[in-house]
Amino acid sequence: MVYASTQLQMLQIRFRYFVEEDFNERNVQEKIDILKELIREHQYIINFIKFLNASTKYILMIEYILSSMDIASVSANLIKMEASELMWLTCFLLLLVLQISLLAWICNEIKVQSEEIGNALYQSRWYLLNKEALVLTQFVITRAKVPLVLSIGPFSAMTNGSALTVFKAAYSYVSIMTK
Repeated sequence: MVYASTQLQMLQIRFRYFVEEDFNERNVQEKIDILKELIREHQYIINFIKFLNASTKYILMIEYILSSMDIASVSANLIKMEASELMWLTCFLLLLVLQISLLAWICNEIKVQSEEIGNALYQSRWYLLNKEALVLTQFVITRAKVPLVLSIGPFSAMTNGSALTVFKAAYSYVSIMTK
């Protein structure tokens, strides 16, 4: 997942600066070729993330469910435990929270970075190129409006909001367990 996010960030930089300051009319075709290569890289990243999502969506769903139950059970035990085991459970709870937060953050980062591809291309000097490059640019900007996401099984996308939902579910489980 970190690989996908990093590739999207690097692609943004390459899109943003593919037309340099010293651009002239003689190397328009060279810039179009570079643009086409960047578009192929974008398509590769899109396919990679779709494959990654298809391979991991049920694993993310299981992680999502089990993490909320783990957080709830550790929290319920924290409420009932003595001071001797308090430190261990507190550390374990913090690690669980960190785990789900990092997972949600990197999934959210993929979504955000994929949406920023269009902005990066728009910030380039695309308007200096010919009509063919303008059409290609419009296709990429339009495609980048659809975010690339990793989903939680057949449900929704894994984002920072999903991590908050895990914590809310854990709170609900704790309130049920303590009654």
